[in-house]
Amino acid sequence: MKKIIVTGGSGFFGINWFCKTSNEYINYLVKNKTSFKINKKNTVTVDLSKKIKIEKIIKDIKPDFIIHAAAKTNLDISKKKSIIEKKIQFKITKNIVDICKKKKI
Repeated sequence: MKKIIVTGGSGFFGINWFCKTSNEYINYLVKNKTSFKINKKNTVTVDLSKKIKIEKIIKDIKPDFIIHAAAKTNLDISKKKSIIEKKIQFKITKNIVDICKKKKI
């Protein structure tokens, strides 16, 4: 059975993917929020902006695929903060892509 890491574990897509495909794949849900509660095994809480932590999770799980669905969705933030958030999201996505290339995922 294929192993899949899904980032964005506290979002609509991540949770639904995790729950609806758990019979087809071995899913690992990666979420950024510790306050969000989902009582499922294979759920990991991590700061996605920390490349070393992402690498460790990927090394430990050895996934076949990664579905990167993590994103900030607060549309009510200031323009200055929005630019900072976009840079953080870009960095997270780039880190995940770089790790996937390196590990051939």
